[in-house]
Amino acid sequence: MSIERVVEEFVQGGGIRAVVLRSLRGPTVNIEVNAKRAFPGASLLKLPLAIAVYEQVDIQQRVRRAELGRTAYPSILEVFDEDHEFTVGELCRLMLATSDNPIPVHLMKLVGMDAVTATARRLG
Repeated sequence: MSIERVVEEFVQGGGIRAVVLRSLRGPTVNIEVNAKRAFPGASLLKLPLAIAVYEQVDIQQRVRRAELGRTAYPSILEVFDEDHEFTVGELCRLMLATSDNPIPVHLMKLVGMDAVTATARRLG
């Protein structure tokens, strides 16, 4: 099956999806499906947020589970006791691996939106 077909099936697979794919090496791949579609920016901000946190905060700083708040959606955080402690670095990694909103909300409080915006601009 071609990469174009795989991408098309993924986009058609449910929900609102878009893909922009360009190869960096090897055979030229240049695929855009729904590339102009607008999406909420929250998940897109997670990478510059993690970078800003790593640059500005002691990643060994500890945070109790109880400090992270709750969400109405399923959360991996629910399997941890309220007294469980994470390092800030662990929270960054969990944020990038899951869609738990309480984690980026907490991390954003540590660095602020201006720092995340500056990091995103610096990274292009």
